Amino acid sequence: MKRADLITGALLFVVAAYITHTAYGLTLWTTGRDSAPGPGFVPFVAGLSVMILSVALIIRALLSKETVNEKIFTKEKLKPLIIIGGGALGASLLVDYLGFILSMGLMGGFLTFALSEKRNWIHIAAITVIIPIAFHFIFTVGLSARLPVGIFGI
Repeated sequence: MKRADLITGALLFVVAAYITHTAYGLTLWTTGRDSAPGPGFVPFVAGLSVMILSVALIIRALLSKETVNEKIFTKEKLKPLIIIGGGALGASLLVDYLGFILSMGLMGGFLTFALSEKRNWIHIAAITVIIPIAFHFIFTVGLSARLPVGIFGI
């Protein structure tokens, strides 16, 4: 795990540094009578948080007593990465047709199905239904966000 943690920490740090730098160019905080977080606030804080956590991961890996001779890219370790990447790609391709909420629900159901060792169909169906409902209430109702809608108008 030492080598994998070092590589992961370094990659996360670079990506988070880019996000933090880009977000800093946006408005972090609006001023005036209605002072509030600007569009760059959340990505800036998230990027900064990931940078801190990636440094912690690198330090933990460097202080670890483990040897560095393990294989990083094995079939067992790559399978979840390919499944998650495929699910994210599939959901992003479906957003234009089904809308954001339904696409994320299908992705959640697919990932639950593909990554579960024991396939409990009730659990998979619940995840597939609960995620779109939760996304609807959080983003559309709670935050009044306009998410991409699909052919069903959802």
